[in-house]
Amino acid sequence: MGVQPTKRTKLTSLCTKLCEDECSELVSDVMFLAAKFTPQKKVVQEMCDNKDIHDSISKAEACRKTLETLLATLRRNWETCGLATHGLRPGLIGGTFEFIDSCLKEKIKALKSSMADM
Repeated sequence: MGVQPTKRTKLTSLCTKLCEDECSELVSDVMFLAAKFTPQKKVVQEMCDNKDIHDSISKAEACRKTLETLLATLRRNWETCGLATHGLRPGLIGGTFEFIDSCLKEKIKALKSSMADM
């Protein structure tokens, strides 16, 4: 595209050539493809060991809380990263965390369902 960064730019990257709207669309596309082509049900099945259901549920809930705290902390501190990547990095991290959380929720749901079947 022939875009040249100004002399004030300290860092040049792929994101330098993208605007915020393009980064937002890229995040949406990447997260859509990840959701469509990552076999979430298979991932959840492999995560369910069913050896100690109560322990597995509590570990999954603890993991969700840890990830929630980590994401909240990252969101409070990624302004510079967000500016440098035009929002790409925060969007991808947020989307990835949402996918992991969704897998953990499904794991908890599956474990509770198997517990009810016993």
